[in-house]
Amino acid sequence: MGVYKKAQNEIFARNPIAKKMGEGLKPALQFWAYVQSIPEPDRVIIGLGKRDAAFDAGMPEPARHFHPGTQWPRDIKTPMKAGKSSA
Repeated sequence: MGVYKKAQNEIFARNPIAKKMGEGLKPALQFWAYVQSIPEPDRVIIGLGKRDAAFDAGMPEPARHFHPGTQWPRDIKTPMKAGKSSA
């Protein structure tokens, strides 16, 4: 269990309002990174490193995809594990 998850569980244990919210909490921070390469259909190389985002509670998971020339980012329908492509 990562340090943030452990801290969240401790907050739930002592705060009834937070416990009632449960898993309704959402991430407070978003990272955006450029795709540098797609060497295989199920793998992407991005411009984001381990120093840029904490990974003690698990690797970051892509949530949105933006392509230059489109107006808005689109949600990724199926959550992927780090290192997997949305293609």
